[in-house]
Amino acid sequence: MRILAWEAAGMATTANIDLPQVQELTVEETRAFFDQMARELLGISADEFRRRWNAGEYDPIADDGDHSDIMYLAMFLPCDRS
Repeated sequence: MRILAWEAAGMATTANIDLPQVQELTVEETRAFFDQMARELLGISADEFRRRWNAGEYDPIADDGDHSDIMYLAMFLPCDRS
């Protein structure tokens, strides 16, 4: 929709944009990525993060701006399940 708005406004309709390359991960690579992120952000394994998340331990602080790393990891939870 934005492209149409730009065209209607007389703005350039073509641009050379370098889009990032998409890399599909295997199930094993996805789990390793999730584990690495959990270790880097929280200093715990993905298994421990998943256990704490499912137990509700993060419920009181999950949406707190000071703990955005928790919500960031939580977004990857669906990718970590097979």
